[in-house]
Amino acid sequence: NPPDIGNQKLSEPAGRMMMEESVSAFETHLTAVMDSLIRASVCEITKLFQETVNDYLVELSLNRKENDALKLRLKFTESKLRTERMYGMGWAANRRNAGLEEGKEAVAGEEAVELWAWEQQQEEEEGEALISELKRQMDNEDLDPEQKIMLLNNGLNKVLNSAAFQKNSGLLTLMKAQLYHSGILRLGVRLLSQHPSRPQGNWSATATLAHLISSCCVGAEPGRHSETFLTLFLPSVMDGLLSLANQLKSQVEGLSLFRKVMDSVGWLLSAHTHLTVQVFSSTQYEQIQLCDDITVSLLCIQMWIQTCTVSSKFLSDLSDDAILLLLEEAVCQLAHSSDAAVGGASIRLILLMARGLELRLPSLKLNFK
Repeated sequence: NPPDIGNQKLSEPAGRMMMEESVSAFETHLTAVMDSLIRASVCEITKLFQETVNDYLVELSLNRKENDALKLRLKFTESKLRTERMYGMGWAANRRNAGLEEGKEAVAGEEAVELWAWEQQQEEEEGEALISELKRQMDNEDLDPEQKIMLLNNGLNKVLNSAAFQKNSGLLTLMKAQLYHSGILRLGVRLLSQHPSRPQGNWSATATLAHLISSCCVGAEPGRHSETFLTLFLPSVMDGLLSLANQLKSQVEGLSLFRKVMDSVGWLLSAHTHLTVQVFSSTQYEQIQLCDDITVSLLCIQMWIQTCTVSSKFLSDLSDDAILLLLEEAVCQLAHSSDAAVGGASIRLILLMARGLELRLPSLKLNFK
């Protein structure tokens, strides 16, 4: 039988049509995929570009301030040279003329004061720029808690070190207050209070954060917010420190970090004695006291000894209730511990209290049972 030529002619156009439809559908799908990739790439490039621009603007701002400082110093030097030229020749011959000498000193003095005030303002602005940049970075919601801790440690170190090495002696106090007002310290306290399972390195970073936060709280002067700072914020800091210390006491090889956190507790107490009663009433500190590890007990007693030694006013500023609680701490450790080091440290603490309290201690002992 001859082949059916009519059927072949009908099927070939249908096949081409189906193939064209398939190619068209594939092109449409490919176009959609490419559009998605392009949009994602544009978003990522825009994000990277914005971050680069922000970093460049910060660097540009700092460079501009440095250039302004150099210009002012150059102006100051040129002014001094002009003054020297003005008074140089005539001053040797007319140095008995007190008016010329006073005028020269007055001009130089005014310019020195102007330069000092300008440098002080620049130092404050640079510190505020560092704090603003740290706050912007911490607001990144994509960061996990561990990343925020590392970022916060680096940022706080940079701010504190920068302020400590400036000529302005009051700049460090001002920067600590700015860190409080910006909310950065509150965020740090929240990170301290978390209870995750962390590797050893992250525990170490958290202990470092505890040290930095306690340092920021000593010497800070928050101005009109002082009452809130003293009655609400500082107790939350102490809770965070004690919570972290309680977690560290049971960590493998965590006693060195426990010591570091307890040192931070003592440092905070030496500046803010009103927190002492809070420590003794804390369930976190009570759990630390109940620990069977002799080293933990010894570190607690040593923390109180160090606090009494560092601050000469610590004992005298304590309330009667706080003194009785501290005395009870020393006596209980002396009575219940068979370790010679703990006993010796307890006796030393009692002797420090007797010497520091003088006439107050005998009357308080009547209430001690």
